[in-house]
Amino acid sequence: WATMAAERVGLDPLVDRYRALGIDHHSTHYVKASAEEIPYPDDYFDVVSSINSLDHVDDVDAAIREMIRVLAPGGLIVLVVEIHPKPTIAEPHALPWNLTRRFEPAMCVIEERHLENPKDGPRYFDVQVPFDHNDGTERAGMLITKMTKPLPA
Repeated sequence: WATMAAERVGLDPLVDRYRALGIDHHSTHYVKASAEEIPYPDDYFDVVSSINSLDHVDDVDAAIREMIRVLAPGGLIVLVVEIHPKPTIAEPHALPWNLTRRFEPAMCVIEERHLENPKDGPRYFDVQVPFDHNDGTERAGMLITKMTKPLPA
């Protein structure tokens, strides 16, 4: 995906393990690094995406700060993350539905979707639900959001 990009970078501390699976056959440059210490200069990327990964990092707030730091003004962050009420072994952070507030004031939300995982149904996210950020009800689902870093005044 993102075949029109001038440069595509995949960041993961387990890159060496993925190389054995053939990731070098992609046109993406893979970098062994953590989200908490992205080895790129400030304002480097026009788009930063985090797809089902933010709840797997060691320090969520440090990863958010780094995503914002490497994003150029006017750039986009695309965030897709599973929301679940309790941490698990594979997902050590139970992130809240109002996660985008942790990106403020550096980022402005353009679009946000809350796809709830039905308690009694199959595990898929197909229902966009209106969401009150002040509602503390524990609901599992998927948060999908697009944010922009404002241009300097």
